[in-house]
Amino acid sequence: MIERVLERLHTVPHALSRDAGSVAGVPGKTSDGEYGGGNSGGHVGTGMLSGGSVECILSMGYKPDRFRQAYPDGIISDVKVSYAIEPEPLGTGGAIRFAAAHGRVDRTFVVMNGDVLGGPDIGDLLSFHFANRRHGALATIGLVAVEDPSRFGVVVMDASGQVQRFVEKPPQGQSPSRLVNSGVYIMEPEVLDMIPGDRMVSIERETFPALAGMGALYAYASHDYWLDAGTPEAYIQANMDYLSRYYPAVLSPAGSSGTTGPGEPWGSGGNEVPAAGGVSPLQGARRMAEGVWVTGNPTINGKVQPPSLVLDGSMIESGAEVSYAVIGNGCFVGAGCRVERSVVMDGSKIMQGSLVSDSVLAENVEVGAGSRVSDWSVVGDGYIVTPGSVLHHARIPELR
Repeated sequence: MIERVLERLHTVPHALSRDAGSVAGVPGKTSDGEYGGGNSGGHVGTGMLSGGSVECILSMGYKPDRFRQAYPDGIISDVKVSYAIEPEPLGTGGAIRFAAAHGRVDRTFVVMNGDVLGGPDIGDLLSFHFANRRHGALATIGLVAVEDPSRFGVVVMDASGQVQRFVEKPPQGQSPSRLVNSGVYIMEPEVLDMIPGDRMVSIERETFPALAGMGALYAYASHDYWLDAGTPEAYIQANMDYLSRYYPAVLSPAGSSGTTGPGEPWGSGGNEVPAAGGVSPLQGARRMAEGVWVTGNPTINGKVQPPSLVLDGSMIESGAEVSYAVIGNGCFVGAGCRVERSVVMDGSKIMQGSLVSDSVLAENVEVGAGSRVSDWSVVGDGYIVTPGSVLHHARIPELR
């Protein structure tokens, strides 16, 4: 996001975020539930607002204790955070009303979905919204252009930015526009009165169309980087894109998965490279080679290719290769293993001779020796993959 929001924080005392998550080592959850992942709680919501007098309210329903355990003092990136825990699923609109009531919101506020990375310039979005309040704007949606809008809410607006139609997830090939809802909104407190408090409410299907019908919904389009990280494929891409902000030669600026080729590998026998000119992708991380970052004291006897992040206490044995990957705290990668384009969360073990490719391992997973986990497979917390298993596009446990 952008720094100019800091200049306007006095006018926007509250920021609401829903479904917070984890990218490049910052913990949380995603819409995929058991499998962890996503973004924003640690990066988008609070990093964007760092240093200002603002309260961030996280509306959460699924496994909220995980986030509270990660940030027990309620401070993330120097921003005060409170947690609004939904007693039951409230939908996107109901969650906003619930969080706003929790935080006693009574002025203009920002809403951010927790499973998106990047998005419109908040400062520009605020300026646009405030300029249109005199024309009756009660809410402004940040828009981004995508190739396939069928997964998203599509917005049709006039030249002034007033929304004419709001079409949620149009059939493929039938979308009236490529501009989609980015999940970042500016809202006035009057919108909260339009959201029923006694049932689940979809802000996309109910509240926004109602506002559009009143002529009170505006939209601002941007060309900033944006990614909905709510699928395993997108979650892995989010991690790689985030790391590649600090190693831009690996992935294209558009965030595609095409590479320009790996850099030189780094092993524990090498010297630490000074971080001059580089910015850590995670607080406390240090650069061990171009595009290779570590925290604490991992033991790395194998090869690590950029962009990669290896967290404290992990061991990568001799003969193992890690590339385009995030390895969590206290993980083990055995000899002869290959981990590529994957995210391995805290405490997981990949035993000797295994391959983990284009996949996500949640916490405390064990992949038995000689196994193959690939093609956007996701393995949930604490599961054991028996030795010699072959998993392609698998979900363990299976989603119901």
